Amino acid sequence: MPLSDEVQVKIAITELSGKTLDTFLLEDLRPEICIEGPEIRYFDRDACRRLANLFGFRRLPVTFHAPFLRLDPGSPDRPSRDYAKDYLERTVRLAEYFQPLTVVCHAGPLYGMNATEQEQWNERSLPIWQWMEQACQDIGAVLTLENVLHDQPATMAPLFAELDHARWCFDVGHVHAFSKVDQSEWTDALGSQLGQLHLHDNHGTGDQHLPVGHGSVQYSRLMTSLAPLPRPVATTMEVHYRHELAASVEYLEPLWPWPL
Repeated sequence: MPLSDEVQVKIAITELSGKTLDTFLLEDLRPEICIEGPEIRYFDRDACRRLANLFGFRRLPVTFHAPFLRLDPGSPDRPSRDYAKDYLERTVRLAEYFQPLTVVCHAGPLYGMNATEQEQWNERSLPIWQWMEQACQDIGAVLTLENVLHDQPATMAPLFAELDHARWCFDVGHVHAFSKVDQSEWTDALGSQLGQLHLHDNHGTGDQHLPVGHGSVQYSRLMTSLAPLPRPVATTMEVHYRHELAASVEYLEPLWPWPL
């Protein structure tokens, strides 16, 4: 089985129509469906059912990426946390149509925090993640929490200590761009919690989402370190499907640490 048959491909739900939808279905691309706040409120449920049926008919597994812009589940402001939970509840209701393998959520806000601030953020967000963990289980999915601007694995580890079924979404590009420690420290600390991979590349200066092999992430060394770890539930290429997916797959296939 080629690696291209194993990976999810990031795509916004609003783009899954017309020629783009035809491409995904004809080329058997497995989508990671990304959805944002306005779409949660207004996306047509019947359209969602039809879309889910199309991927189901083609037997193409789906993963779901929850909204993250303007959502802060660990905000010190209670109304902001309630707002975030409302949107995550809506996400699960939409995701249920697709019976996704995973639902990915950002495990931090879109701004940097020191260790104390991150600890407090984790504590405030935990009730939402506990609810979300159960809600995902109820639809047959795994909640995966993604590292974003986290500078070291210790800032995420307390969440997994409190959650029984949630898993780590290892965003390789984010670690390379934002972490203060080597990627090996992440896999040593959180490897047993690995549930999903987000693969893309950058030059260590920002979240550029380049094709794999077109930045400075040491993917050969990374794949070697992943080999002893549990195979993730899903692996997502967070690159543009039309121009960059094939190049990323070609680069990674000889390095892939698990049987194809």
